[in-house]
Amino acid sequence: MYLFCRLGENQSVYYSGYKKAHGFQFQSIMTPDGIMSSLHGPYTRPSSDWMI
Repeated sequence: MYLFCRLGENQSVYYSGYKKAHGFQFQSIMTPDGIMSSLHGPYTRPSSDWMI
C-alpha cells in the first residue's frame, strides 16, 4: 500500500481502516530472478488482496 497525506475530498475512497491511513494499492507479480513481470493498479477502494 502506497500511503499519502489526507485529501480534502472523497477521503473515504482512499482510507484503509485496517492500516488506519490514506493510500492506494498495486498488485504486482515478481519472478524468481527479481524482475517485475506484471503491475496492475492503482486500486483506491479499501479491499483485500483477494478482491483485487
